[in-house]
Amino acid sequence: MYLQVDMIKEAIDTLMDGKEWNKAKKVAKELEPRYEPYVDEKYKEYLKGSGKAEDVRKFWQGRL
Repeated sequence: MYLQVDMIKEAIDTLMDGKEWNKAKKVAKELEPRYEPYVDEKYKEYLKGSGKAEDVRKFWQGRL
């Protein structure tokens, strides 16, 4: 719905709120690349907050 009215950041935020990280990254990459670092940072914060330290390491190594 947000994408239909060109509210890309709101769409990305909604996807991230629903833990749809891959979809949020895809929307950012395809529609508004300047939001890719924003999604990456929020994902990193999520992984740290959920105690998934190994996943944070993998993410920064490009394997997640």
